[in-house]
Amino acid sequence: MSEQPNDFALVIGINDYPQYGVGGANLQGAVDDARDFAAWLTAPDGGGLPAAQCETILSTAAPLHPERGAVDAALERLMDAAEPVAEPRRFYFYFSGHGHADEIDDVSLCMANWSFRRRQAALSSGAYRRFIHKCLRFREVVVILDCCRLREIAATGFGSELNCPRPESAAGSSRYFIAYATEFQQAAFEHGGDGDRVRGHLTRALLEGLRGAAPRQPGGGVAAADLKAYLERRVPEMAGDHGQRQQVEVASSLPAHPPALFGSQTPGPGAGPTAEREAVTASEPRTAYPFRVQVKLGNAIDGLSRIQVSDGFDRPLDAADGSFQRDLPPGLYAVRVERGGLIAEELLRHSAEAPVDRDIPAPKRRSALPSSDSSTAPDYYRKPARRWSIADTGSGPLAITGRDDDPRLFIFVRAASRKAAAGVWVGNGLELCDRDGAILSLFGEEHAEADAADGWLAFSRRLPAGFYRLRWLDPAGSRAIALTLFKRWDTQVFLPFDGRPMVERASILLPRRGTPFDPSSRDAQSTDMGLLGLRLGRDLVPAEVHRELLYGKFDNPMLGLIGAHLLLMAREPNRDTVDLVLGNLRDNLLGDVPDVRALAWRAWQRLGGDRPAPTPFDAPPMLRAGLRAVIDADAEVGGLVPADGILSWISRHQRADTAWTSWSPPVQTRARPQPEHTARPYLLPEQQDVVFVQTAEDLDLSEVPYDLQRADRSRNRELDLTFDALRGTDAFAGLGASIAHPAVERPLDALRDRLDRLNLDPLITKSLSRPPATVHAPPAPPAAQAGTPTPPSGPALGPSLSVAVAQDNASPAEDSAPVWIDNLVKDALDSARRAGRDLDVPALARAANLPRAVIEERAAALSELVR
Repeated sequence: MSEQPNDFALVIGINDYPQYGVGGANLQGAVDDARDFAAWLTAPDGGGLPAAQCETILSTAAPLHPERGAVDAALERLMDAAEPVAEPRRFYFYFSGHGHADEIDDVSLCMANWSFRRRQAALSSGAYRRFIHKCLRFREVVVILDCCRLREIAATGFGSELNCPRPESAAGSSRYFIAYATEFQQAAFEHGGDGDRVRGHLTRALLEGLRGAAPRQPGGGVAAADLKAYLERRVPEMAGDHGQRQQVEVASSLPAHPPALFGSQTPGPGAGPTAEREAVTASEPRTAYPFRVQVKLGNAIDGLSRIQVSDGFDRPLDAADGSFQRDLPPGLYAVRVERGGLIAEELLRHSAEAPVDRDIPAPKRRSALPSSDSSTAPDYYRKPARRWSIADTGSGPLAITGRDDDPRLFIFVRAASRKAAAGVWVGNGLELCDRDGAILSLFGEEHAEADAADGWLAFSRRLPAGFYRLRWLDPAGSRAIALTLFKRWDTQVFLPFDGRPMVERASILLPRRGTPFDPSSRDAQSTDMGLLGLRLGRDLVPAEVHRELLYGKFDNPMLGLIGAHLLLMAREPNRDTVDLVLGNLRDNLLGDVPDVRALAWRAWQRLGGDRPAPTPFDAPPMLRAGLRAVIDADAEVGGLVPADGILSWISRHQRADTAWTSWSPPVQTRARPQPEHTARPYLLPEQQDVVFVQTAEDLDLSEVPYDLQRADRSRNRELDLTFDALRGTDAFAGLGASIAHPAVERPLDALRDRLDRLNLDPLITKSLSRPPATVHAPPAPPAAQAGTPTPPSGPALGPSLSVAVAQDNASPAEDSAPVWIDNLVKDALDSARRAGRDLDVPALARAANLPRAVIEERAAALSELVR
């Protein structure tokens, strides 16, 4: 007989999202996660539910399932089954899939048919939980939501169609346990590795804890408080192992005395990971013997690894960086190595006959940086990264030309391996733009060096110091980060490629001008760890590097910026240390640049003292922590973020899942995309159109009949001329005259016509056509004289092309704001009106992480709608 006959569960797992964005956005692990959690729920040594009392809904692609009705039907069956139960104990509600959140206590759980048009095809987690509390008689309600809580898309969740005529007598008295996979406005991740199935971090950690990794009670089962603590520790570790940031949020009112338990009341085999340690532990102090552990990276001791040694009862004994040596009595010891957020742990038996003398390999990080401590940095990535970090790539001109004394911008995109690259041109969709959003380079062969077989691309040019944008654009979405070039320093940007260039996961270094990238550089590795720490909200900079910051003995500006932010994140920042680091950055290294000014504002907010001059920011800081500092200060003093400035634009579309100032520019999509394989990008004249053409070597015509040879040679010649035109060479000048077409009067239209006549649909896979007049359109040509044929408007290059236009402006357009901002401001205006008071702009700006000017502008635009 099952141990918990009065428990019920509704479990939902959705992988299939074919209409989620352009081309769909299927998940890989949600169905397996739901199936595994349901298996634990119904296992006699797990949750102990009767199988009939666990409704499991798993998605299918054909037919597309589930929609909201299927969830209500399953919930109604559970209501009917629970009706005759005298004292229902616990109800489990589990969801794994896509989710969005406009409110901190509610998540819109997307059904399989969710799309940008069907934004209401979602469940409101808050509404369903309130229904369960109101209409059912369960003493406890457990909600597990393994999904994102991002606020970037206006997804509207609805409550159940089910209801009850009046609340149950016990309504409101039931206890709850709610586990969100991530914090509000943050992403949740799934991952698989080493042959494992893809799984969500929350569910993987949840099942680990329930199956023995979390502390168990003497009679069996895991206390709610212990499960909460385990999830809060374990999920960030899992995410950090894969270069991600994910912090669970768990709220519980389940009783602690006696503790509410999850799982079997009978202890199973292996009642927890500490059993062995408690059975065999360090003996009482007698004779001590040398105990030595070293962490090696290659053949050298790694000073960036922290070693923590504990006895068999998990009591810390001592710690050291890189090498640990101490006389210890015989016993069992736990050795924990932490490096850049990665943790490796071993149990070592120490005895007189076999004292511990051990070299442990340093944990290898996953990083965009092709460094010697990365698990995905073979030599065929390190060599080109070093070579092109100090040499110009490509021969084509840029719209902006740097001088010999200007800094170098080096951008290196790479896959995790040749196999992962799969021959794809890893720069597809990547754009370098000036401060106003105009395209400077599309990373085609005229500006870049690349190896599609190995899966890397390099761009390296000197450019004037200042603010630039690095942007990935695709009909399915967009992502951009802010780049700053400093006068005495080069900027080296490393991007991982995982289906697309992941600009938000960039590693950025600031070496002295002319210094090549060094894969073994300790400073580079420390900087990369610090960036991960900023993204995770944890200080991962090794202690030795902190000491260098303390004494000002560093000449690495990026590490200085990161270290200053980490110092200011401390519970009690030391003013002298902060002043020393800020002085070094401002006076000796970078000058009065946005990132340093942002740090000054954060220091004033944390430590007080003289307030910085309220000079408006005309460019964003590179680091998101700096952008947040500016917005926080602007809410307090005002005037730092002009309404028509770039920071106002970025803040409306900012993203919070990265260490960098990052945003998702709106994209206009005009056709469905085709898959891009080895597409090469070219910028058409006047920087208005972009085409991606799959280039291949000429056909082998040696054994082809003469007539076919002649036809194919003619086609190859046509392709060569077309590529010359795309590259902007002299062949373009005569292109218009070479094509007889009465309606074509401009070279650009001649090029379109030529491409259409060449029937290149199988080759051309993407085009960014002329943007609308509101998005940096060039001046209109003079009015045509009477009787002059009107030039064609320039249609897309072919019916199979996907067309996208980025709306990434230098300043906000009038009446432009995402829906979530307008909804937020409308609600605040309505609340203020009903309370008979004015809108508290600073408070709303702080709560929404938006500049005052944005709140004031949207309030003025929407005030008439809430009267």
